[in-house]
Amino acid sequence: MVAVANTLTRIWSSLFSGLHRILAVIFCVLTAGLIVWYFHDAMEQHSERAAGESQWLARSIQSEVDAIFVRIKDLASFTAAGQGDLIQQKLTQATRGSVYLREMGFITMGEETRHESFYVKKSLMVLEDQQLEKMTYFLLLRPGLITAFSPERYRSLFPTISKYDLILAQAMPVQQDNGLRLTNQKQGVVVSYAIFNLEDLFRDATNMLELNDVLEMRYALDGKAYKLEMPHVHDWLSSLMNADNYYAQAEISRDLVVTIELEEKFTDTTGLTYFSLGLVAMMVIAFALIGVFAKRGRQAQRELAQAVEFANRANEAKSDFLANMSHEIRTPLNGVLGIAEAFGRTQLNPAQKRYVEQIKSSGSLLLSILNDILDMSKLEHRQLVIDPVRSNLPSQLLETVTFFHASARKKQIGLLIDVDLSVPEYGTMDPMRLRQIIGNLVSNAIKFTPKGEVVVSVRFEADEADPEKGVLVIKVSDTGIGIGPEEISLLFNRFSQANAGMSRRFGGTGLGLSICRELSLAMGGSITADSSRGTGSTFTVCLPVTEVSFQDMPDLSGARVAVVGTTPTHLRLLTTRFNQLGASVIGFDYSEELVDHLVFDAERNGEFAAVFFEEGVDIEEAVMQWQRYKTKTGHTVGGIIMGERQLNKSYLNFDRALIKPFLTAQAAEFVDEFRNGFLDEAKVVDDEEEVGGEAMEFNGCRLLAVDDNQVNLMVVEELFAEMGFIIDSVESGAKAVSKAKLKSYDLILMDCQMPGMDGYQATAEIRELMNLGKTASCPIVALTANALKGDREKCLDAGMDDFVSKPLKLQIIYDLLERLKADPRYRFNFIPKTPRPTFTPERLADGAPALVAGEEAAMPPEPRQIEVPQETLERADQILNAQTAVYPDDEPQEVAEHQQPVLRMETVKPAASTTVSSPAPAPAPAPAPAKGKVPLMDMGEFNRTRQAMKKFDTLLSLYRSDTAAYLKNLRMALESGKGDEGVLPAHTIKSSSKIVGAVGLATLSAAMEERLRTGKVSNTADLLPLLAKMDQAFAATLRQIDLAMKSPAEEASQLARAS
Repeated sequence: MVAVANTLTRIWSSLFSGLHRILAVIFCVLTAGLIVWYFHDAMEQHSERAAGESQWLARSIQSEVDAIFVRIKDLASFTAAGQGDLIQQKLTQATRGSVYLREMGFITMGEETRHESFYVKKSLMVLEDQQLEKMTYFLLLRPGLITAFSPERYRSLFPTISKYDLILAQAMPVQQDNGLRLTNQKQGVVVSYAIFNLEDLFRDATNMLELNDVLEMRYALDGKAYKLEMPHVHDWLSSLMNADNYYAQAEISRDLVVTIELEEKFTDTTGLTYFSLGLVAMMVIAFALIGVFAKRGRQAQRELAQAVEFANRANEAKSDFLANMSHEIRTPLNGVLGIAEAFGRTQLNPAQKRYVEQIKSSGSLLLSILNDILDMSKLEHRQLVIDPVRSNLPSQLLETVTFFHASARKKQIGLLIDVDLSVPEYGTMDPMRLRQIIGNLVSNAIKFTPKGEVVVSVRFEADEADPEKGVLVIKVSDTGIGIGPEEISLLFNRFSQANAGMSRRFGGTGLGLSICRELSLAMGGSITADSSRGTGSTFTVCLPVTEVSFQDMPDLSGARVAVVGTTPTHLRLLTTRFNQLGASVIGFDYSEELVDHLVFDAERNGEFAAVFFEEGVDIEEAVMQWQRYKTKTGHTVGGIIMGERQLNKSYLNFDRALIKPFLTAQAAEFVDEFRNGFLDEAKVVDDEEEVGGEAMEFNGCRLLAVDDNQVNLMVVEELFAEMGFIIDSVESGAKAVSKAKLKSYDLILMDCQMPGMDGYQATAEIRELMNLGKTASCPIVALTANALKGDREKCLDAGMDDFVSKPLKLQIIYDLLERLKADPRYRFNFIPKTPRPTFTPERLADGAPALVAGEEAAMPPEPRQIEVPQETLERADQILNAQTAVYPDDEPQEVAEHQQPVLRMETVKPAASTTVSSPAPAPAPAPAPAKGKVPLMDMGEFNRTRQAMKKFDTLLSLYRSDTAAYLKNLRMALESGKGDEGVLPAHTIKSSSKIVGAVGLATLSAAMEERLRTGKVSNTADLLPLLAKMDQAFAATLRQIDLAMKSPAEEASQLARAS
């Protein structure tokens, strides 16, 4: 408001300092502008009418000609039908004729020649056999079509008519005797014709024009040009108005089109004159009124200046207060958050960790509330800043809702969060503003809900055009007091509530919802409310999200889950989400017969995968029932307590604890863990049986994989072959171009960094082949280990269609193929073409690729410039500089103690026709490495790759041999001082190590690559210690891989010997 007042003051001061001069200029400009506008509008309307009139002229001439055409057709029809004697009568009775028709007639030629004419006492046509025969022959070239010609063409037949008279005629052969005397061949000719005056028709039509003057009429006939000019005077008004010329065309026949040139004319300027005089009169009256109000305006200016000065002082006082308050609150709050952060880095037990996380979450949300107050001032000045960052969306939602759990428990109301499985795991938006909006809405819902529940529901609506973005739809529903429809419009106003009684009863400033609305609009979203008095309210927030990515959810198909003692709303939410995962949920109430009911249902319908117990009012009831159930069933299923407190010793009686509010995804992970942990061997499904139709929907589609790294090629072959692709693999860009010349593909995966011809150049040449039609068009997808900003744009600029980063995962491949299938350019590329082929990679027994006849062995890798993230360099420096991160070559160390993976034994039924590696343990989350260390192996990534590939043993064999060779080439490059030749070996080692989860070696390789590429080391010999670290890490990695690949029996035997 202060800014508005200042603006008004400046306007008034400027206005009245030179009032009369300013107003004179304004009104003169307005008057001139209105005159120009009126003139322009009148000219546009006049031009439209003139253009319409020119078209009317063409239609008028065409209409007259059409009437003559009808008469000619009638004449020919009657004559051919043998009713020539009735023609005169029919022409007399015709309702449509033409005054410009000078003569009509027909000629029948058979054994005798007969000529009849109408509309004239004496025919203008003189029969002359030779000319008549020529004319008949000419017309019979187009039998039944009316042809126009001038009298000059057959002057002996039409000796008296003028050159502006036109003849329209047609000839028709007659196949039977209908009263005509024909030749012995029973065939004759009927010629019907009409003579009309084109000049009279033209002059009469132009005399009816009001908005145009006719300049001339012209046409070409029989190879001659004819032009008829009209008298015309080009007046000054037409020159002033820049009159337009129009051309109207009338089609006389197929070989004759008449063109008429017209010029727009202006005759009436009365309206413009009156309009201009009226504006001048209005200007004079306005000047008089301005003089009267000028004095009053100056007085208002003085009063406004005083009000603005007072508002400025008040605004300065408010700003000082907000600044002081911000400082006073932020100082201790930052201390709390800092201490909590430092405390969280110490050795803590699980309960202490939860306490620290709650302190940090509460402090962050308190900081958000403080920002709400400060944002009020920013919103007034339109200075609010939105800072989108990539964040974990479910985590942000859960933390925000969890903060209010204590408030909800104090009021004895339920607080639930329901995150739909469609919500992405990560997305780019402003997380702080998201927490502000949800925090305000949840706080209000708890405040105005005396009993019942508050539910925060979240779903994601993907953008149909771009699957990487969409809208996050958040609904906060309560069972509170609600308001009437007439009061909803007041909710989002500042300093206002639905009614005054609410403010006295519940307190509050009335700023929360106003800030929510402003924040939603600033983020490009919206907020709406729906409420009913006595039943509750629902607030819906829609916020855009970009760069989304989704997490893999467990498949719980066929699982059964029991939920005991929860509320109907919570049971409904759990049922909906578990059903999405394929599981069924059965609800039970606490009772003396609960255990019997559970056992009976399990025996009748199938065992439960897990049983969820609601803590309720008395936790001992849940503990007792669980103990009774375990005693009766032998603890064959998992028990989960849905608790209300962060820590309760009674929770230790259960297998897992979920503290409300919790995400359904957390519960699903527990159920999946229980289900797999107690899985019966007989229920294990063969790998081959799990291959469904969807995975094989690309049968017969041809894929060209281009990569200089054999490990990468094998990963591509394994993953895509399972989907039915027929795969060709090459190791260079030049070979890729050669392959594209020989055969067509449905998809090309192109590595960007390769020796010789890189992926960008190869893509350009293949695209050129596609443009020339020498190979079929197909998508080209970049496959690279770099995922830095700008890499995607570089690939797209080179002609590639999409971009995926190594290491490849099945979900990434599925998402890529879905995007490509949705592209209309390639809708036919991914249609299954043949039954699934038996995949037999063209590789030698030792893992080396088979050479194609005429091809040379792959050249040693050449360097490419690869951008390495700064975080990777810092991690590498930790390994290089800290002795704690070195893996000695003489010790059989697998991973750091804190990183030792937990391996779970599983039973896997191998396929009969395939040699399958040892069963991969399910990935288990490992604790984060201690500060200063980088883990040698990421066992989660190792096991994911192991589970995804049937020929994992072959992949590891390639990794061993190729990495050893690249390390040797790297050492030769360093010792010879040719650092540029070592860039690509380092890059390839990094890429391959990521695939098998060797993060330690990958980090060291990235550091080596970056130092060689940027030239930070003047002497390459200085990098030999780093290379030694890489050798040690490689040896330790191989030992860890060997240990992980041992069968459970071998591992148990080794452990027994060690003990």
